[in-house]
Amino acid sequence: MAAAGSHVNIFKNLEDNLKLVLEQIKGGETGRENKENFNFEKYWGHMGSVFELLSLEGSKFSLAFSSSPFPPIKDCEVMTANLEKLVLELVRVFYSLPKSQGLTLRKSLQRAVVEVVESMLGLVSSLAQLDPGRAGERQQATGIVWEGANSFVTLPKSNKEAVQTSVEQSAGLVEDALTEIDEILNNEGRLEDIFGEEEEGGGENSEAWTAQDKELVDPTKGLLKVAVKLTEKAGQACKVKATCDSEAHVAQLDDLSDCAQRLSPAVDNLTASLYAPIDHTAVRNSATTLSEIIGNMLNILRHSHMTDEGDSKWLDFLDKANTHNLTTLTDILNK
Repeated sequence: MAAAGSHVNIFKNLEDNLKLVLEQIKGGETGRENKENFNFEKYWGHMGSVFELLSLEGSKFSLAFSSSPFPPIKDCEVMTANLEKLVLELVRVFYSLPKSQGLTLRKSLQRAVVEVVESMLGLVSSLAQLDPGRAGERQQATGIVWEGANSFVTLPKSNKEAVQTSVEQSAGLVEDALTEIDEILNNEGRLEDIFGEEEEGGGENSEAWTAQDKELVDPTKGLLKVAVKLTEKAGQACKVKATCDSEAHVAQLDDLSDCAQRLSPAVDNLTASLYAPIDHTAVRNSATTLSEIIGNMLNILRHSHMTDEGDSKWLDFLDKANTHNLTTLTDILNK
């Protein structure tokens, strides 16, 4: 029992250390300077090796403590020390990625690093419960470690790839909102029908749209369709023309990603405002916010290296469609 207690103490200490590491990573950026001689291939090669080694260490821990007798205390101390070194190396390598490589790329890598450390923390937490009956839990935790470590293969390795992924994710979320509006339309704005349940006092007496409310659907859908088309075009422009060969180009990509990330919450707010009873002020404010974000995104693209004169036609079309739909919606609300 004393030996088991010592094992638990070792894992508890490791658990505490991993929590501190997570706090550091989630805490934000550091003041590290940019590296003019940054070696792209060397950096990602080393980072990939660290991810792989962490996956192997997770397997070692899971196998070593899958059943009693457990490894001697000294062996356990060596194993935990090696794991701590690997985790610290992961953090060091993460922070050595220069900010000049792109903030979107750093955020993408940060999420991956956090995911791996959290999965390792989950495994260590399960190991701290040296209960043979929880072997299944440890196996599941090990699987999560493998999954997190193996995600490195699909991680964006440049700001261009990271921004393209960000824009594509935004496109999917906006398309989902467009589908939701069709569902709202089919139920005349009734929230309970969407979820297959009737709220207290629902049924025939539940709130539904007024005639004026129904008129808001078309221009609202119009704004969302502009947002969908915009994210599609932005993704194509990023894929075909974007480069990371200068800090100015990297910064333009980051601006595009930031704007694209703001689209989804704005779309959600506008969609939610259409449920009966409709608050016209909320609809007006949400539509105006979404229209402004669309306008900003068009402006970023228009003045970036990702578009040229050949893109003016679709940029102008989406700009006019954005203005038209907002004006139509505002006119309806002003009746």
